[in-house]
Amino acid sequence: MNLSQLQENFEALAADDPLWTVLSDNAKRGGKWDLEEFYATGRAVIDDLESRLEKCGECLGGDAAIDFGCGVGRLTFPLSQRFRTCYGIDISRSMVDFASTQNEAPTVRLSRIQRPGSISSRTHRST
Repeated sequence: MNLSQLQENFEALAADDPLWTVLSDNAKRGGKWDLEEFYATGRAVIDDLESRLEKCGECLGGDAAIDFGCGVGRLTFPLSQRFRTCYGIDISRSMVDFASTQNEAPTVRLSRIQRPGSISSRTHRST
């Protein structure tokens, strides 16, 4: 499978059910994810990561984070609370567009891969 095929697959999945495409729970298939519940799962993952790092004497935070394959921003948004800038990058325009509608953080920069070897210069961000 090449990058173009992968992009087509994710566009089709995102058009059908973007939240389920990111977090596949059969009970939530068909648009049954509640937005708050969905995004709460991402906050829990990042909270857990932060807790584990703290136990090792490390902190989760700093200048920048990259969420490659960010989808609809499930992990990007909670990461943005810990980093000065958080870059979410995805292959799917539909996923990045959806994430843009949910983004409330001025520190989030969302972009998509337009073709093999390039990242869109267009940055999606809530204002």
